[in-house]
Amino acid sequence: MKLLLKIVKYPFQLFWRVILLPWVWLHYRPTRLGIGNVPRKGGVLLLSNHVSYIDSFIIFLTCPRRVRFVVLERYVENRYFGWFLKLFDAIPIRKTRAKEAIQRTAQGLLDGDVVCLFPEGELTRTGVTNEFRKGFELILRKAKCPVVPVYMDGLFNSIFSFERGLYFKKRPHRWTCPLQVAFGEPIPASEATAERVREAVWSASVEAFEHRRELREPIEVSLIRALSKKGKTPLFTEFRGESDQDLKTRQWTRRQTRGTAVALARYWMQRGE
Repeated sequence: MKLLLKIVKYPFQLFWRVILLPWVWLHYRPTRLGIGNVPRKGGVLLLSNHVSYIDSFIIFLTCPRRVRFVVLERYVENRYFGWFLKLFDAIPIRKTRAKEAIQRTAQGLLDGDVVCLFPEGELTRTGVTNEFRKGFELILRKAKCPVVPVYMDGLFNSIFSFERGLYFKKRPHRWTCPLQVAFGEPIPASEATAERVREAVWSASVEAFEHRRELREPIEVSLIRALSKKGKTPLFTEFRGESDQDLKTRQWTRRQTRGTAVALARYWMQRGE
């Protein structure tokens, strides 16, 4: 029966993947790192940082295997988007029934699926990874499958995060929001404690950060590019005067700073320094 349901759902899942994938790639342009670390077969538990309301979509579209997500039951039963979660075999759980939640998640792993959990239990409001809850350790005792740490870098700039203290109701900084999604090396179930997994996620964050697009060009190019934007905006303020009454200020705009930097560079080049 389970095999039949998978066969029936597969065309619909493929359809939505084809619909969502171009939009995600166009807007977020994700760079996938370490996808070879995800085992090709068997149950795998993905443990990722939790930044925005579209984290699940990003992982679903960047992971080389089909992913199931653990979702609160009230979302699965929602009349507006619950059907979508059911279509992708979300695992419904209740906070008041911890034992049942552990059994359902462990069963999905025992069935050989890739299951994703966000061990922080909530969205970060600062962009910094919060403490990991230890509930997944109980799941691993039953499933005994490897853990793959995941880190998504760049999503805090999305309108779906709590950046600027708001969800959704804000304008994006720019049309594109480049992401780096790093999959770390698998951790055996016997070694996957909350502390060990959190450290592994941090290690994946280092790799993700090193592949940021803005770090690929020379620093002088990045500096000139940044100073060229919003040229009339003040960058430095100079204060002069011996007392508060005689205090005078002078502002240097981004355009003036760029001009000074270029003039100094030409001067040094002519002197051969």
